[in-house]
Amino acid sequence: YQPGQTLHFSCCKYTEEDKATVQYLEDCAREVGLATAFVYVEDIGVTEDGKFVDVDRRAIRWMFKLYPWEFMFEEEYAKYLATANVNWLEPMWKSILSNKALLPLLWER
Repeated sequence: YQPGQTLHFSCCKYTEEDKATVQYLEDCAREVGLATAFVYVEDIGVTEDGKFVDVDRRAIRWMFKLYPWEFMFEEEYAKYLATANVNWLEPMWKSILSNKALLPLLWER
């Protein structure tokens, strides 16, 4: 995170509990002086060159999302996830560790 950049927060629509959690985290970030913005996961846009933007067309460079990676991979913008140059506060590789399909493989040995 660089001074002057915006830390985006996100969750899906229609989840009051998730929205409240994300709002609290955003408030904490703002309290320590970070510039923040909120965008619903469903409202994330993609520019012509494959960069993510919020509803105000601001570039998304840093993001905390309260939304499973497994669902992100199914969004319309999924093909840009690896190349959009977003610093995710929960890295994409964690989707492998949280995948329940891995459990049987771990128990085989």
